[in-house]
Amino acid sequence: MLKIRESCKEPKLTPKGRLAKYQYDFVGLAKYFEKITTFVCCGFPADPETGQKEKALYITKASTVRLNAIPGKHRIVESHDPATQTIKYLLTNCLTWEATKIISVYSHRWVIEEFFKNAKQLSDMEGATIRSEQGATLALYLVSWIDFLLHLENYKQCTVGKLPKEPLTIPSIVRRAQNENLEAFVLRVQSDEDFVNKLVEFSRANMNRNRKKYKELVVINGDIAAPMKKAA
Repeated sequence: MLKIRESCKEPKLTPKGRLAKYQYDFVGLAKYFEKITTFVCCGFPADPETGQKEKALYITKASTVRLNAIPGKHRIVESHDPATQTIKYLLTNCLTWEATKIISVYSHRWVIEEFFKNAKQLSDMEGATIRSEQGATLALYLVSWIDFLLHLENYKQCTVGKLPKEPLTIPSIVRRAQNENLEAFVLRVQSDEDFVNKLVEFSRANMNRNRKKYKELVVINGDIAAPMKKAA
């Protein structure tokens, strides 16, 4: 458990009455930030175009400290979410960053989380049989290209006015493509009777499959095993 190092209020002495080498105590994160009275409220500014009002999201406190488990100085932020009544602590070695910038950079992790979620669910990255570092690298490159191409298609659709300018998620792009295919299929069914007849005929032809007949294994005598003996 992380604790913050702070100077002792009273001098520490050794059992022999001498001044101790380390003159500090370790305090828990929550107890340490209770002593800090200054805070910054972070959120979204008002948007004149949409009429959306200013919205406060987090109440933050920040301090540059030394920790018990990690060497060196670090910048730590206590972020309190009034909506969920939860507290998070964010840690960085960028000592000059303010709380708002630390939280903004931290929020970018959702893009990474979304990428790997799409890679697992839509691209079946977990289903790939990978036994080497090169295989893992190639699989990641392929999934990255798929993600890039889908975003590129989304950008093209936005440019020509077929989609809103707001960026869509990858599942939304896939669902739109599935919907377009469905609409094209329904239109083809409604307008092309020959296509429907061929589709029904193909479905009937491949409807039934016979189960393979069970055959019992037996010992086969003869010279069939001779080549194996010679090879051995």
